[in-house]
Amino acid sequence: MAHNGAANERLIWIDLEMTGLDTDNDSIIEIATVVTDAQLNVLA
Repeated sequence: MAHNGAANERLIWIDLEMTGLDTDNDSIIEIATVVTDAQLNVLA
């Protein structure tokens, strides 16, 4: 399959909710992801 530049690009946006910013003591409590195309249209 040929690559058509931006037409085939997918961006994965990741949002983490954490109990704090210290990786030794804090934890991730929620993860959300969104997949968009190059024009930021939501795909998944």
